Amino acid sequence: SLNRNLTWLTALNLARTSFAFKMSGREREALNSGVIDNYFDASLTVERKTSSYSNITFKSEFKYTNFDKENPAGSRQEDYYRTVSLSYTRQLASSLSSIFTLRHVNRNSNREQFNYDEIRAIINITKEF
Repeated sequence: SLNRNLTWLTALNLARTSFAFKMSGREREALNSGVIDNYFDASLTVERKTSSYSNITFKSEFKYTNFDKENPAGSRQEDYYRTVSLSYTRQLASSLSSIFTLRHVNRNSNREQFNYDEIRAIINITKEF
């Protein structure tokens, strides 16, 4: 397959807060069948160091995919993903850390069976050896 990619990333780092914005687009063409798929992603991340042992991160993401868009007889599936998450990271000891995340995920598709809307709660505890 033939892939064409374009990505733009910009970041601003302040003393305790950082901002990052990323946007990318990709077109994938299957050389044997001529099927063309398009992808577009955008995200905004804000991270704030609340103390020497903890920080809070907010992330918002948008993804768009369009499968087989040039073929009228193909699937022509369009999907929209929207994700918003808020994470709290805490360093508990020199080799022990925890991350608590709340994430809202929404997917809309022109195919009804692929639509969903959910809220996830994630707890990660990591011990480094």
